Amino acid sequence: MTFPEGRPMTPTTSTFASGGVRITLTSSLDGHRGALAVAGEIDLCTQGAFGAALAGLAAAGATEVALDLSEVTFAGASLLHELATARAAGAMPTIASATPSVHRVLVAGGLAADLQLVA
Repeated sequence: MTFPEGRPMTPTTSTFASGGVRITLTSSLDGHRGALAVAGEIDLCTQGAFGAALAGLAAAGATEVALDLSEVTFAGASLLHELATARAAGAMPTIASATPSVHRVLVAGGLAADLQLVA
């Protein structure tokens, strides 16, 4: 992962599995800018891990969080809930990359217009 200026970030990767569902989260922080790449499913089983990663970046001082959702295979209302929670905590997420199915969830949930879709 790189920041918009092209500087590399030192990532931290964690994998969680619950109820047969797996999610891999890779996060990085540089000052007030964070990045989170997600692979796998964002649903009720993995919501806690995804939310904790977003909250961790916010708690560490990130006011901007670029999300790479290009490897998300399924996303439901849990994605919408955690994005709204992150915004309420002061970490403004932007979507750096997303699959078409994730984009549909954002549109259906009314968040697509509120979240900056970079790519």
